[in-house]
Parts: sequence; C-alpha cells; structure tokens
Amino acid sequence: MRLTHQSISALGLFLAAANASAQSFMSLGVPDDALASYPAGISADGTTVVGTYTASGNASRAFRWTSAGGFEDLGTLTGETGTALGLAIDADGTTAAGWSNNFSQKGFVWTAPGPMIEIPSLPGGQDSSSAQGISDDGVVVVGFAWSEDASAEPFRWTPGTGIVGLGFLPDPGSFPQGQSRAANADGSIVVGEASANFNQRLAFRWTESEGMVSLGDLPGGQAFSGAYAVTADGSVVVGFSSSTSGFEAFRWTEADGMVGIGDAPGGNFSSIAYDVSDDGTVIVGESDTANGSEAFVWTAGTGVQPLREVLTGYGIDLTGWTLRDAQGISADGRTIVGDGINPMGMQVGWIATIPPQACSIADVTTTGGTLPGQPGFGIPDARIDLDDLGFFLNVWLLGCD
Repeated sequence: MRLTHQSISALGLFLAAANASAQSFMSLGVPDDALASYPAGISADGTTVVGTYTASGNASRAFRWTSAGGFEDLGTLTGETGTALGLAIDADGTTAAGWSNNFSQKGFVWTAPGPMIEIPSLPGGQDSSSAQGISDDGVVVVGFAWSEDASAEPFRWTPGTGIVGLGFLPDPGSFPQGQSRAANADGSIVVGEASANFNQRLAFRWTESEGMVSLGDLPGGQAFSGAYAVTADGSVVVGFSSSTSGFEAFRWTEADGMVGIGDAPGGNFSSIAYDVSDDGTVIVGESDTANGSEAFVWTAGTGVQPLREVLTGYGIDLTGWTLRDAQGISADGRTIVGDGINPMGMQVGWIATIPPQACSIADVTTTGGTLPGQPGFGIPDARIDLDDLGFFLNVWLLGCD
C-alpha cells in the first residue's frame, strides 16, 4: 500500500472525527425543585440510569433516567409520599430495585410503568428488607433482610420462590450480618459479604450447587472484604478488601483468586470497585487522590486512573467539576455513571462515554512527540490523534520494527 500526503491527511481527518465522537460527558442535573441526584447503576446497554434524588424538604426519592425522557420518579410503596432509594436496574432498563419506607424499610422491585412491588422480610425477623441488586432479565433480586437469627441476612428473591435467605459463611458468630449486593446475568450467581469466623466479614460468591463460598481477603489486612459486582457469566467479581496498604479495590477470578488493583496516585491509599464490564476487563469505582475522593477507571494495561484525567485527555472540558465516584458501567465498558460536584457547587449525577479500551493500544505518544528526541515521544496521553498517526509513520520510515 502506498501512502500519499492526500491519503494520510484524509486518514488523519477521519481518525480525528471518529475520536471526537467516541467520548462524551453530560450532567444528569436534578428534577424540578430537587436539591441533588445520586446515580447508583446503569443498564447494560448504557441508556438508562437508576438512582436517588433529594427532593425539596430533603426527602429521598428513587428515579429512572434516560437521555430522551429525563427523570422519572418511581414513587414509593405507600404511594406518592415517603422515601425511596433506587439502587439497581436490569439490562434493558425496564425493571429497577431498591428500598422504600412502608412503615418500615422494605425492598422493592419496580417494572415500568409501575407500581412498586414489596419484598418482605425473612420469616421470624424484624419487618425490614432492602433490595441491592438485580439480574439482567429483572427476575432475580438480591439484597438483605432481617431474619430470626440475624440483624441482616443475604437473600435472593424471585416472583416464583419469594424471598430465600442465603445464610452465612462458616462460624458467623452469635449476631451475624451480611448482604447480597449483585447477581450475574441469569441470577444464578450472587455476590456480597457475610459474617465468618466469629469476628470477620468477608466477600462471598453464592451458587445453588455450592452455597456461599468465601472469596477471602487481601494479604496483610484485617480479614474484612466485600463484593460489589459480578460479570454477566459470573467469572469475575470486584469489590474491596482491607490490605497491607489500606482499603483496596480487588478483582477476583477462580484462577487467580483475589488480586488487589491498587489505587490512584496521590492522597491516602484507598480504593473501592463498584462495577465491572461484562467481560471483566474494565472496572470503575472511587479512590482517594490529592483532590480527595475521585472516580476511577481501571484496565490491566492502564491500572487505576482518575476518570477526570482520562476524560480531559480526550479533550473534554471538566472545568469546575469534581467527579467523586463511578457507580456503574455498561456491559461494553464504555458508558459510566457516577456523582460529583458541578461548577455551581451542586451534588449531581453525570454520565460519561469513553472510547473502547482496546483503543489504548493506538495511544502511543503525547502531543508533538512524533520523532525521537521530542518531548513525550512514545508516552501515551489518553488521546488518539494525529500525533499517534505521525508516530507510527515516522517509526515506519525510520525502519524500526
């Protein structure tokens, strides 16, 4: 293939246009007269967000949001008044779960157009429950509920089986606690944390065939860990654990066990993973930095990166914004939701889109670093642009392999 100046210029313009459309950032804002918004999750296709907003009078209300329709209040178990928190959403964004006050705290499942359906407590326990996660098809809901022998026991609920307690890890002690936080695509695998070994609380992975199995904890910590999310096939689990360095986000697989992924540069050592892409290659959460708590994105190639730096590297203007945490990620690992402080000082949700992380292979140099000896030559800058194209062409012309 012979590259002419015209073809190189045309290719460069194409790459620049494609790169510009591959990333975006948008504030969710707040509903009319609301004070703040807090996203908790996003549908697998990246189109629908679930969360909680603070209404006037400081009442918390569950919402569903789409770019086309904006905010939709999910109501409460008591009707139009009261409190509700939206905490999870299924793959196509039609079914959500969380908890609402109905004389006491009760888990709910809501399917468009509503209303909410109450999830009861476990037999013999205090009349209280909370839904925390949902399967991709919206049929399986997981969370915690008060039971006869515990203040909070992990549960799995379906319309057919009702609520079923999952128990605890071995030797949970006299007053055990725990919760299910997430389920895989078909709800056959549940993850969370539960009491173990009398005074420990450890991340678990549950299946019907094996029951509740501990995922352990990271070395050097205080035997304390929790699982927050699981991939669609159940092979990768993410969360946090106490470690030698402090609280650290982890990635677990059956082959490698629990592996800490580190934290973002600056600040105290602290990170928590809240969600993971369907293939397990992209993780999001929050980490302490010199700027305080910040949203992060992780891949094996980049490690933990503040999401703000990634987005600004792609040319997005975030002047005045603080991205405090990333709560959810779409199945393809490209669309991320979280909350932060906007330039007006309000706590609001946001939604961001980043290029496919495979594109990082083509990010090879910084602006102007296209020839050996120039500043930034061969150093990635989280941007795919004409300088990366120039780098490849110059390396080829120099005869490098």
